[in-house]
Amino acid sequence: VFMLEACVVLAAGSLWAGSWTQKMYGTGSADIWEVSTVHEKITKRGFEEGWMVLEPTSTINDKSYIDVTLVERSPRLVVVETPSKVWSAVHSSVYATGTAENSARQKAKRVRESSETFLAHACAIADKQIESNSEFVLELPLDRTIMRNPHVSKLANSPEAFASNGYMCGFGMSNSAGERIKRPTLWLTSSVEMADQLKSKCGKDHCGHCKPRLNRLSEMPDKAVDAIFVGFTKTMCRKDPRRMQRLRRALDARIRGTGMFASEHMVNLAETLDRRLGTETSGLIPGPSQSKVPSEEVYAVVDEKTSKIGRAHV
Repeated sequence: VFMLEACVVLAAGSLWAGSWTQKMYGTGSADIWEVSTVHEKITKRGFEEGWMVLEPTSTINDKSYIDVTLVERSPRLVVVETPSKVWSAVHSSVYATGTAENSARQKAKRVRESSETFLAHACAIADKQIESNSEFVLELPLDRTIMRNPHVSKLANSPEAFASNGYMCGFGMSNSAGERIKRPTLWLTSSVEMADQLKSKCGKDHCGHCKPRLNRLSEMPDKAVDAIFVGFTKTMCRKDPRRMQRLRRALDARIRGTGMFASEHMVNLAETLDRRLGTETSGLIPGPSQSKVPSEEVYAVVDEKTSKIGRAHV
């Protein structure tokens, strides 16, 4: 009798948990997973906006854990960030001056040795996301040695991948004194919308760059985080509008429940989805002719909202 009661309670518990997740996030599968991160900015922003995020991991070397998570949880977006040791190796080779040819080769060798394992695992994650028709973003140093890596070259030449170059000073990366840090970055992604958002150049609002602290090179600027989420929202509206419709309803319920304490990012995303998907509640996804605001105008509104978020301090 006790065994039967226990089975009934367990079955009901799993059913209730699944219903709660569906109601809160509008989905039972994960939206975002952040890999090889220390600062966890993508995860925090995703949680604030109302996406269903997985627990981030600071390592990428545990291949079995990575593979199992990708298969069992099937995240719609995986963001892989370059670890600090790779950024430090690239930085030391870029800022070295007056070195002999042999010394330059040694520095390039150190970059290869520090990045080989990371690049192999990162590109393997990207390949799995492509196979499952999901999205990925790889944040890599814009360095000759990195770009010559066979895994990176193969992925960059893939028709399913898009590349864009970005200078982090254009995203507001600076030190505590307000001096801009350039940190050239190569973005590889499966989404043309995210690739467009992640392009950045040196702006006219600053002149010159400073040398960053090596232990802060891996921190992604807030505006780069904004660009990823704007591009991801555009991509999901194009590829999976039904998921976005369910998310919009879930956000509406959560905002009504929390009232004035709702996250600003969640409110902004809900307003964006209202404009993009319309205000219908029948479960039907409005087509292009039914949208109240053209998509390009909506995206311009998103960009304007997210550009007001503060800069990262390095």
